[in-house]
Amino acid sequence: MKVPNTSPAAKFTQRKTQILRIKDELKYLYMEKQQLNTKLYQLNLLLANTWGNSWQHIQHTINRKLEMETKSIYQRLDNKLHNLSQQKTNTPRAHHTFHPRIVNNTDISFSSKEIGLLEKGPKYNLHHKKENWLTNLALEAETAISLLPTTDREYFRNRVSDHLHKLKLHDETNAQRNHQSEHRTMK
Repeated sequence: MKVPNTSPAAKFTQRKTQILRIKDELKYLYMEKQQLNTKLYQLNLLLANTWGNSWQHIQHTINRKLEMETKSIYQRLDNKLHNLSQQKTNTPRAHHTFHPRIVNNTDISFSSKEIGLLEKGPKYNLHHKKENWLTNLALEAETAISLLPTTDREYFRNRVSDHLHKLKLHDETNAQRNHQSEHRTMK
């Protein structure tokens, strides 16, 4: 099936048709496997009736030969994989040296904290949370919870309350220290 791949809808449709084709092929192969299994079972019953007690010995001999054959095939494949994994790949000899992110053209020597902050790059955003961000988060969560069925609301209110409490404790301890140290370093 040829579909012009100029639009996202066409790409989506093409992907769906590919998946559908694979699923149909798998169904066909499973159906074929089931038919072969049925034929094999019927043949096994026929041979067991024909050969009687000696059929178990014959079947054992056939299974042993098949097992040896598959073992040799898998051994060859393992050897090929082992040989392929042992071959050395050509690694480039020259190591590329990257330019440093910070070039200090002044006489000022920076501390490790200052260099760490400068290495974050010019697009690094100093984290600044609004004063009532936790209250806004709680109100948004309550709005979302009010859309749930009444039987589930209390459970989710307790879960949100626990998470908000953890966020508050975490924010008061770690975030303020990092925020203040980055501002101090920046100044």
